[in-house]
Amino acid sequence: MANRPVIFLSFANDNDEHLAMLKREARMLDRLLYTLHDKQAIEVYSRESADIDDIFFGFNRFKDRVAIFHYAGHASGTHLRLEGAEANASGLAELFSQQEELQLVFLNGCSTKGQVERLIDLGVKAVIATTVPINDSMAMEFARQFYQSLTKNHTIAQSFKSASAFIQTKYGGARPFKVYRGLKWRGQPKRKNELPWGLYVNPEFEDVLEWTLPDYSRIQLPQGFGEFIKERYRANEYILTVLDEMVKYNKAISSQLYDRFGVEKDPRELPGVIIENFPWPIGAQLRILFVKRGEMKRPGALRIRQLIGTYVVCTQFAAYILLSQLWDEVSQQMVDLAEDFSRILPEDKKTYTSFDYVKLIQKLGETMEEENVEFFIEEFTSIFKLLKDEGDIYDAYKFLESVRKQVNENQLGDDKATLRQLCNETEFCLSVWLKRLAFLAKYQLITVKDIAIFRPKMETPQFAHQMGFLNASDSGLLSEIQRKLKIFTDSHSIIIVKSGDMREYLNISPFLVDKNAFRREEDTPPHIYILAYKDDYDYQYLFVDHSIYESLDKPEDQLNTDCEDTPLLNDLLERQFEVFTEDMEY
Repeated sequence: MANRPVIFLSFANDNDEHLAMLKREARMLDRLLYTLHDKQAIEVYSRESADIDDIFFGFNRFKDRVAIFHYAGHASGTHLRLEGAEANASGLAELFSQQEELQLVFLNGCSTKGQVERLIDLGVKAVIATTVPINDSMAMEFARQFYQSLTKNHTIAQSFKSASAFIQTKYGGARPFKVYRGLKWRGQPKRKNELPWGLYVNPEFEDVLEWTLPDYSRIQLPQGFGEFIKERYRANEYILTVLDEMVKYNKAISSQLYDRFGVEKDPRELPGVIIENFPWPIGAQLRILFVKRGEMKRPGALRIRQLIGTYVVCTQFAAYILLSQLWDEVSQQMVDLAEDFSRILPEDKKTYTSFDYVKLIQKLGETMEEENVEFFIEEFTSIFKLLKDEGDIYDAYKFLESVRKQVNENQLGDDKATLRQLCNETEFCLSVWLKRLAFLAKYQLITVKDIAIFRPKMETPQFAHQMGFLNASDSGLLSEIQRKLKIFTDSHSIIIVKSGDMREYLNISPFLVDKNAFRREEDTPPHIYILAYKDDYDYQYLFVDHSIYESLDKPEDQLNTDCEDTPLLNDLLERQFEVFTEDMEY
């Protein structure tokens, strides 16, 4: 992959002052680092008989990708001895300073501290250098311990301390200086017990001490997306651009961009407009991204998890809309299935975390198109076409699924720069999906708790729907109202409607349920759960107000068909899924 950080290893020996351990150091470091190289987490570029041309060629070849430059061989405070020549340290410092992603220069030769000041002055972030001549074997062991620690996801600071502790433990105060890595050295060190190596950090880049090697392959952003990615990441900036697409489908949203005096709202109020106009399962996930403070606001693993969780719920919700309509068509004998849809749900918690809802969307769309089903939400045809033609949402889908795999396997790592970039790219790809699903803003998601009949003598009957509109209010809670209609819909259900009179609706229960619709108390706000997976004979739901990754580990955020406190709900769900299995079985 073109964006993997490069570890540039350079070694140079001398025929007259041969370093017996140098070749061994080269092989050891190769073996340690190639584990991550093979996982495509990093790229190792090693030169055992490096000359000046090799150094410049390597930095030009991997422009702004070299993360660590490691030199081992004879050295001094002013030079590095390379194959056939002594390289001037001042010139090399200029070269190193031009590399934007360079985190560390490791000069594993004698008395290299003299080079540190110029390197730091030119902007190099960190340097490991030596104050005195160093023993050849000790130098090899110090490097081995440092990189061994670094490959275990330890920081630069931790790895340096580990290598230092090893040398102090093994050699103590007895330092057998037999073969030195130095060009010129006169006299002996003043303090024999002082550790030869020092870690010198640029005061402007102290966070480099926390830098770690990536321990998993860097995910490649889809081709063509790069031109839209901003260099500086600002949380939610891409998601806010979804508002323009929502207005195209629901013109009423444009009026929500102004206050009651006709003045344009503060940009900080715009997230609320997006949250309120997406169906609540999606809006609730976006609310976590927008509203939560602290770590969620910063680019890091927690925010990436929530971005992926939002993507999962978006595709899950879309799939359940299509599945509900297909089930209706089958139950009305309008469609004869050519394959078995009765066992398409995730079978357990682990399967759910990796279940591909986009593939399910494609499968459902193909089936409905083959059967000439007129889609209740006609805009889904554009989704199918983009997936079939491998358009932007297809590219975003492949990228997001790759990130999801890393989330599931806890392979995001701790490197701040890598997490910042991944957060930036993940949010952009999520915004691609949100823009393509912006048509959902023209439909209303409603929970119908109960329906009562009003029919006084000589009057047309009306049906009082106790229901809630599933979007957020200012308090962050969903509200319940009563509305009289000339028609009746389905009670104890969550439905999607096309217009205010609710004549055209699609029932998407039991895939979404309102737990409070089955309680006897009045004025209880909707409590929405989404189906996650089937566990043996029970169906497991997750509370949509919280992150799916959080809800998976919190019993209080879970609902299943074996809960004793909702017997009415449990009985109804079991009957519905029994019918679903019979209807959808080929």
